[in-house]
Amino acid sequence: MISQQFRTKAKEAAQFLTVLGNARRLTIMGLLSDRELSVEELRQQLGLSSSALSQHMTKLKALDLLSVRREKNSIFYSSTGDMTRDLFAAALRRADGSGPPAQKHDFNRRLPGRPPRLVVVMKDQALEIATYAQPAADLLWGMSGENRFLILLHLTEGEVSVGDLAERVGIRSSALSHQLKDLRALGLVTRRRDKQTLYYSCQSAPVLRVIQFMETLVDSDDKPSLLPAQFGT
Repeated sequence: MISQQFRTKAKEAAQFLTVLGNARRLTIMGLLSDRELSVEELRQQLGLSSSALSQHMTKLKALDLLSVRREKNSIFYSSTGDMTRDLFAAALRRADGSGPPAQKHDFNRRLPGRPPRLVVVMKDQALEIATYAQPAADLLWGMSGENRFLILLHLTEGEVSVGDLAERVGIRSSALSHQLKDLRALGLVTRRRDKQTLYYSCQSAPVLRVIQFMETLVDSDDKPSLLPAQFGT
């Protein structure tokens, strides 16, 4: 059974992934990665209504990912850190954050709670960023959720039987089976059968890189590392 400190840190990481596993929000972070933009400029770039944009900004601000500045009647936003490029690089194939996903997942399958795909009404700059944001958001959403994230953490360390995995994560076998079914449908885990026992593992390079990135984002001296042994930390 995992410790409460480890679970707390994993929960915090999973909350980040839930918010960032949305292509619109990743596109917003991309637009703000090197400049300050007003609400109106963001709205025009993204093709969103003021209320829809406000909902996204509220979620990003709750994670302290945005800075806000008021000037007369205008509100300006900027990124609080240079995390968007690193996050795209972690989720996508090439180290510069460009290119297609390193692994083709079955993201056409409709899973409960999955954000809708982008409907393209964006201007040129936002549309270019969204090209990378959608596959990155798909991967991040697939990793989000406390139990799903914990499962992936354990499976990146090596192959684990279903029974051992349920004990490690601390959830019932029925709940675990549901999560593993979704992760397998998304192409994030692999399965092997040995007689009556099922074994799962995760050898996805993008998943490992995102875990490494989340470790830096939620770094804490009083909580154990999220990183598997193969990172050498």
